[in-house]
Amino acid sequence: MIMKKLAFLIVFVFYLCSLIAQESKLPVFVSDSLENYITRGMTKWEIPGLSVAIVKDGKVLIMKGFGVTRVGSKEPVNENTLFMIG
Repeated sequence: MIMKKLAFLIVFVFYLCSLIAQESKLPVFVSDSLENYITRGMTKWEIPGLSVAIVKDGKVLIMKGFGVTRVGSKEPVNENTLFMIG
């Protein structure tokens, strides 16, 4: 189950990076509905929290945390939250 969640997260981040690499600016999808897309994905895959960073040409375009650090916790995830993934 954790591997599925991790795989989803990795694929999602690579997908966003490929979208940004193809465009000179943020695609409408990313700038308008990224938060909704992530929230729906978290619900579907039962992910309590995640952090997203999108970097292009050495500049951070988006850096944000979503959800909570642990199931049952109220501590929010932010862009500096560390996850044990390996």
